[in-house]
Order: sequence, then structure tokens, then C-alpha cells
Amino acid sequence: MYNTYFPYHSPQNNAYIVVKYPPMKTFLHTLLLLLTSCALVAGQTTVQKAEQLFKAGELIMGKEAIETLPILYQRQHLPFVKVNIEGKDYLFLFDTGASTCVLSKEIEGNANKENNLQVADDIGNKIKTKSVFKNIQIGSSTFKNMACIVADTKRIAEMGCVQIDGIIGANLMQFCNWEINPIHQTLSFSKIAFKKQDTSEEFKVELTNSFLPLIKFEYDGIPFYTLIDSGFSDYFEMNEDLLKKSKKYRKLKSIKGIGQHSLTLGGTANGKIRTFILDSLKTTNACLVNIPSMSNDSKPKLGAASLSRYIFTYNFLENTIHLHPILKENSMPQAFGVNLGLNDSNELIIHFICLDEETQKLGLKLGEQVLQIDQQYFNKLSALELCDLKAQLETKNKIQLVVKKGNKTQGFELTKTARFPSN
Repeated sequence: MYNTYFPYHSPQNNAYIVVKYPPMKTFLHTLLLLLTSCALVAGQTTVQKAEQLFKAGELIMGKEAIETLPILYQRQHLPFVKVNIEGKDYLFLFDTGASTCVLSKEIEGNANKENNLQVADDIGNKIKTKSVFKNIQIGSSTFKNMACIVADTKRIAEMGCVQIDGIIGANLMQFCNWEINPIHQTLSFSKIAFKKQDTSEEFKVELTNSFLPLIKFEYDGIPFYTLIDSGFSDYFEMNEDLLKKSKKYRKLKSIKGIGQHSLTLGGTANGKIRTFILDSLKTTNACLVNIPSMSNDSKPKLGAASLSRYIFTYNFLENTIHLHPILKENSMPQAFGVNLGLNDSNELIIHFICLDEETQKLGLKLGEQVLQIDQQYFNKLSALELCDLKAQLETKNKIQLVVKKGNKTQGFELTKTARFPSN
């Protein structure tokens, strides 16, 4: 996901505040992918001019009142769909946490450009870029003259182990209503609102000025706004300072971790996180229970892994979200106690460590070079080879590592354990 530094009206204090929402992740400790949370900074472009970019475009619906097309899930939960631009097919992430559409540099072409734009990701990196206007065909419908940010999606694809040509953002979604069905693996959209099913939970949505959907939840009596973000591949992210205000905080079982935990357009984010299970998130008329969660210094967001438990209906034109449960039981994901990456010399290293008791006993450290996994030796790896390796590791429950420690080597055995502690 990515978003903009535009003010939105706060119903809490009747004041304007600036909202910055961060990235997205997938399986922590094996791979945690963050597809850009970025923000438009007005710079030489006024806020009014930037807002015009969000409001540009129109939808020309095809013959069908409801368009339905297949979804390709990557990293287990991230929804990608095929779009057509200027006669060529591309794979775009459907991202409710993105303010505007994103195009790869390869798609940019000679389209009309708006210059003097600056993009900032959630960790503060600023990138000079531009917006272009494109007609984006989805199914038989055409979204005309859509403003799109140009970005280096090739880097994201290589480091995040996904195929991605662009992102469908909120400036496109605003023209109709949407529904993701994980059972059929389809995305549907229509100008007609999708009906609420009897067993669905309904949530009232409040939009930021850049069309990002917020739901006001309450945890342990503490109210807060949460971004609904289908481009965030994990379950739920909570702000650590907000979590500490809860009376339940001291008794909350959690697993801490440290290291590189996110990938953005402008770089990577490093630091401490913790994983845990929240017993409930409530609104005035609905409730989610037993939510796998993580916390850091980010603002709250509900991600694709949680949304995949439901038929997810986003009636954009009516400002409502329906969640129809489709999974009665959902086993908790497991992971090894470390996450692997590449250093500047393309050597395989440990760049994230889970700080649970078992992993700490091993004495592994951030930045240490991994020379061997099982019977496979490593010297230098390409980004593609690292993705292949991570795919192999996802199929295993136990691995043998040989790690370089100073002038010596040492062997370790790692076994997958629960990512989220049971309460």
C-alpha cells in the first residue's frame, strides 16, 4: 500500500490532522514483504493541484452490470488482477491502502506527465517522480484518464519475490463498488451496491481526503482508526504506544523480533516488532475476534491475510464494508526464527531474528553470513535465486544452517514454530 500526506477531517476533535499509514508485510521470519506505503508531498505542486490528480478520470462500464475477473494471489494473500493498458496485459495489485494507481517505468511511455511530484514512503525516504495519465481497462470496462504514480516496481518485484507491474489505487476504486471472493478467487466490481449477506458484519467507512478507508475500532475501551489495506499482506498491525495504553498490555503474550521488517519504494525499514493475538476488535455494531497481530511504531491497519478469511465487500459509493466469514478455523502460520536476505555483496545473511527463548539460545546475530542450508552451499546469490530459496524453505519444517562466526563456522538446527503465541 501507499498513501498521501493529505489532511483528513477528524470526527474525534473536529480538527484537521495528517495521517501517515505504513507498509505491508507477509510471513514474518520467513519473508516479510512491504509493498510501498508512499505519500505525495505537495512540494512545488499545491495540495489543491495534487487533489485534482486524485479526482481525475471516469469509468466506462462494459455491457455487464457486474464485472467479474479472476484473482491471482501472491505471497498467499495479496490479490493481483490482470489489467490492459494500450493493448498490453499487466499484473496489478488491488490495494485499498493505496491512494493512487502506480505504474512501472516500463508502462510509463510517452503519456502526458505532471512533473514536480515527490513521493515519500513510510520510513521517510523521499523520491522525485511524476504522475502520468492512462486509460486502464479491467475486464470489458475502462477507467479513463487515471492519474498514476511512476515507480520502480522491478526493484519491489525482485526484493519482494512477487510479479508486479503496478497497483490499483483508491483514485480508481472510487468510481464503483468492489467485492473479493477468496473461495472463487475472483474480483467483482459494479456501480450497483453489493448486497449484505445475513451472516456478514457491516462496518461504516470514513474516507481520508485521498480516499483511504478507515474504520473506527475499539480495543479494551481504547478507540482508534484503522486503515483497511488489501495491499498489506499480514493480518493486523497495531501501534505499540497505543497498545501500551491497554490494561491488558502486561498480560498479553507476545513474541519480539528485531531486524529488517519491511520493504518500501525508497528502501527498507529496520527495528523492533512483536507478534500476538488480540482477543477482539469492536465497533458499535460489529466485532472481530482472535486477530493475529503485530505492533511497532506504525498506525493500525487490517491487512490481506485477515481479509482472506472473508468475502470482502467494499461498497465504495456507500462508504460501507461487509465481511462475510468463510473460514471457521484458520491455523496459525509457522515460521523459522530468522529471516534471510542479501547484503551489499550479494551474500546470504540473517537480517531478521525472532527474540523468542529458543532462537536466542542459539546465539545467532543480525548480519551473520549463512554459508549452507541443509546440503546446499552458498557464495553469492541473485535476487531471483534468493526468492527460489525462500520458496523452498516455505515447504520445510526443519533446516540445518551453517553460519560464519568470525573466522569460524558453526552449525545450527532451526525448527518452525508458531508465529503468534497462543493466549
